[in-house]
Amino acid sequence: MSEIKEELVSDVNVQVTVELGRVRKPIREVLNFAPGSVIALNKSARDLVDIYVNNTLFARGEVVTVNESFAARVTEVMSKEQRYGVLQGTTKKG
Repeated sequence: MSEIKEELVSDVNVQVTVELGRVRKPIREVLNFAPGSVIALNKSARDLVDIYVNNTLFARGEVVTVNESFAARVTEVMSKEQRYGVLQGTTKKG
């Protein structure tokens, strides 16, 4: 039965976002961005990146390169309970 359900949705496109980090900046600083500006993020270079599916935290992974392009290797997939907790606001994102 689950194979039938999986077949029904397997071709549905979803948005996958890999988030390297976030930062809040005053608009005056944003207006000063120029080529060469460096924006420090809230994660260290060793931290895992967050992988969202349709804006819901789904997994975490590490940044890798594939054919000179950035990619993410999934190292942890959130359980249903963890994903549900994020949706309900009971589990801290990141």
